[in-house]
Amino acid sequence: MTIFKRIMLAGGSIIALAAPAVQADTLSYASGWPPSARVTPVFEKYADTIEERTNGDLSMKIYPLSLLNFLEANEGVKNGIADLATMLTPYFAAEYPRMNMLSEASSVMALEGNESSVPAIAYAGMMTELVMLDCPSCQDEVKRQNQVSLGVAMTPPYLMACMTEITSAEELKGKRVRAGGAFWSRWVEAMEAVPVSLSINETFEALEQGVLDCSLGTAPDLDNFSLNEVVKHVYLGAPSGMFPFPTNMNLNRWQGLSEEQRAVMLDASAELIAGLAWEYHLTGQQALEDVVSGGNELTEVSDDLRAKSRAFLQSDLDALAGAYKANFGMEGGDELVQKISALAPRWIELVEDVNGPDELAEILKREIFSKVDAKTYGM
Repeated sequence: MTIFKRIMLAGGSIIALAAPAVQADTLSYASGWPPSARVTPVFEKYADTIEERTNGDLSMKIYPLSLLNFLEANEGVKNGIADLATMLTPYFAAEYPRMNMLSEASSVMALEGNESSVPAIAYAGMMTELVMLDCPSCQDEVKRQNQVSLGVAMTPPYLMACMTEITSAEELKGKRVRAGGAFWSRWVEAMEAVPVSLSINETFEALEQGVLDCSLGTAPDLDNFSLNEVVKHVYLGAPSGMFPFPTNMNLNRWQGLSEEQRAVMLDASAELIAGLAWEYHLTGQQALEDVVSGGNELTEVSDDLRAKSRAFLQSDLDALAGAYKANFGMEGGDELVQKISALAPRWIELVEDVNGPDELAEILKREIFSKVDAKTYGM
């Protein structure tokens, strides 16, 4: 053997010894919630599950309110700054008209005949099923953002928190009411009150200083933004409507995974959506218990206000597709509203007696995620 060959072989051995071990592919998840949020452990469990079920070939790092905030999430995932994020699609009205119209259609859960003790959990199942299994135009909408949908969780229905007692529809007239979006502004106007556009961060001070008489929001908002400390009366049963927060993944990253890895992602995503929906349900329950323990009033809205609200919800639902066609040029809205409404009875029955996130995840897997083909979905 020549000296040259010996040197080359020795060098090759050194290079082989020095080469690093193959690293796991690491996904990044940008959460808009802070590290202390009650949902943060749900994301961390999601990451652990993916790593465990891929035997370490695929891992995930969670970035709570550090990589992207909610306003940055869509562009951030679209451009690959993060691989996944929770999207607050109402923040991106022009980009997600179908997703947002379907979230506004969540008012169907407040109509007579659709009563449920867990309406947000039922609607999360309804919307996830429709988007992932029976709405090609929804898939196209998400795909245009260079993303793929991995399920939708929902906040609890919006309630009314007030400084003064509201015992009838007449007493709500003329009141200044914080409305956090177009749907709730329409509701306030239909109740003959005055909608006020304010961020949730400004609401405590506005209530305290008398700028607002009432605020519309979710039960967790009462705790998260300390509204329990200032409002005196909390009313359930109106205005209804829920806020969606789907999980979307960068399309290029999704397509770059193996079929087996995509199958794991789908299975784990069912558990993520169940965990998020259940955590919001628990947080809402605790917030309502805090209303009572804090000495404030918690009650249902008056019968006449509920009737007036339901009349608006039905008329708004009937007009929803037309409004989205006029504002966004969106076709096929009527069919989507009919489809989502038709899912309500089955999903109400499916989740009415659910006892926790694991049980909910099994329902989501059986009814939705097991029917999604990892070979073709998002490809």
